[in-house]
Amino acid sequence: MEPYWDLTTLLFYIALASVGYVSFRQAKAAERHSSTPLKLSTRPYMIWALIWVMAASFRYVAEGVGGADAIEYIRYFDVCLDENMPVKYYHYDIAYRIFTQAVRIFTDNYHVFFLVFYTILILSYFLFLKEFCPPDISFAPFILIFFLYLRGFTTLRTNFSVAVLLVALVLLKRERFKSAFIMMILCVLIHKASIIYVLIYPFYLFYRKRKLTVKAGILLTACMAAAGGILRWLMMGRLGQILGDAYSSYASRSLSASFFDGFWKIAFEQMFLALTMIILHRKIKSDIQFGSPARREQLKMIWIFSIYDFMMIPITYILSVWRGYEYLYLIRLIMWGEIIKLVKGLFTSSSRRSIELLCLAAFILWLVFRIASTWSSSCLMPYMLAPLGE
Repeated sequence: MEPYWDLTTLLFYIALASVGYVSFRQAKAAERHSSTPLKLSTRPYMIWALIWVMAASFRYVAEGVGGADAIEYIRYFDVCLDENMPVKYYHYDIAYRIFTQAVRIFTDNYHVFFLVFYTILILSYFLFLKEFCPPDISFAPFILIFFLYLRGFTTLRTNFSVAVLLVALVLLKRERFKSAFIMMILCVLIHKASIIYVLIYPFYLFYRKRKLTVKAGILLTACMAAAGGILRWLMMGRLGQILGDAYSSYASRSLSASFFDGFWKIAFEQMFLALTMIILHRKIKSDIQFGSPARREQLKMIWIFSIYDFMMIPITYILSVWRGYEYLYLIRLIMWGEIIKLVKGLFTSSSRRSIELLCLAAFILWLVFRIASTWSSSCLMPYMLAPLGE
């Protein structure tokens, strides 16, 4: 079938996003009240996970509905154990193939596969947000968590590697460096394109005890633009042949397409956040410095990760990694929460609730805009439940 715009689906997606927003806000409110992190087995997290995983796992998937790429992943799931599996599926990276085959041993029902897959996704979000998100920031941006999850309806391998990267960053914060490194390797073995993001590991180790200023971030971003040109040249040659012809093709696309032809729309939210951080960097740094030790560690890492994210904009454009913005999406939401908190501090206490509601409305509008921009190409509308017994 052909995808078509469906208002009921849009309202359903907004409702799902609201479930995540309310649940996360409740969890962090309880954490702030008790001064201890809430366990993932508690009510807000359980309700959130149950609703989102059920919605994703029992959706109907076919040509033109349920996610543009999802139907191919289901077809691969069906044949992944066959000796005569179609050659086209061999481009899936080894760790993703092993994961799919491991689930396929126990079931031939793709809904069960989805249950496992989307549970992994949501748990990675929980672990990351529990570890890195302070309980005293604005929660308005977190209505957008659902957009990242919704991308997992179509870009399954990308989002699986995102989930592994998030867990790796949690291990990095806990100074379990060997385990974090192993998870970074696993991330690349799930999706080779993630290699430009797993390099955040040495980047963080270099800056964890050094100052990373705005000026340094701008300079590094310029360096990445130059490095991207060199990497594109390599990708169009021997390196592209080693990784696969598809990667060589991706790398060559930016030669005939301007940044302003379409990529700017994808990078807009990253660039807008970067501009805001440049303007407010003194306030952000001061708030980090005078916070509690735990909060200071959280936001210092978020600051470093955010700058790395901005550095990747020219790389992802030059190499046509159009899904790269998904990798550090949650980091940007935390930084937005910190920035809105600081902005609210400029107003009277009686006005702050109104500011929070205005920000929430703005992020809901952004969610609607992003869904409206991607639903057709990603076949995300209409949402349909799978028939009983399918």
